[in-house]
Amino acid sequence: MKIIVRQTLFYGLKRGTKLEEVVSGNALFALH
Repeated sequence: MKIIVRQTLFYGLKRGTKLEEVVSGNALFALH
């Protein structure tokens, strides 16, 4: 799961779209 989250975060950062915020929120939620 963590690997997928990291890939998604990296992908979102590369895209530079608003999706980054959504992914970051999901990542923080996953960490909790």
